[in-house]
Amino acid sequence: MCSSDLRIVAFLGAEVDFVRVSPGQAIFRQGDRADAMYILALGHVRVGVSTNGREAKVLPVGPGTILGEIGLLALSPDDLRRTPDEIESAIARRLAAAGDNLGAALPTRRRSATCSALNSLELARVKRGTFLRLIRENPAVRRRLVAMSRSEEHTSELQSPCNLV
Repeated sequence: MCSSDLRIVAFLGAEVDFVRVSPGQAIFRQGDRADAMYILALGHVRVGVSTNGREAKVLPVGPGTILGEIGLLALSPDDLRRTPDEIESAIARRLAAAGDNLGAALPTRRRSATCSALNSLELARVKRGTFLRLIRENPAVRRRLVAMSRSEEHTSELQSPCNLV
C-alpha cells in the first residue's frame, strides 16, 4: 500500500460504517436522495437503470466496486459535455469556497440507478459529509472518482432523468 492509500485509510478510519445486505435487498433505489457512497467488499450487486418506466440497462458488479458516487459528486447530464478535468476543477473550487459548510458546496442529487444484492454483501458505507471532506482534502481521490464516474458504464446513469431533480 502506498503512503497516499494509507492516508486515505487513516482518514476514513472510524468514519466508515460496515453494512451487510441480504440477497435481493436493495442498497438504494433509483430516485432516492444520495446520502452515502458504498465500497463493495464482498459479494455481487445488480445495477439497474430505468428510463421511461422500463429497465434500460443492467450491469452486475463485484468486489472493489464503488457505488453511489455519482449522486454525491452532484454530476448531471450537462457534465457529459465537460472533460473530467473541467468537472474536477469545478468541484474543487466549490469545495474550497464552502469553508465549513461542505453540504452547500455540492447539491444533494438523486440516485441514478437501483443497486441490489445478488448474494450476501458486505459493504463499507461512507456518509455524505465524510465523502465531501474526503474529496476536498484528497485531490487524487476526487480526480479518480470523477474519472471513474465518467467511464462508459456510468455514462447511461448520468443520462437518467432522476439526475435532473
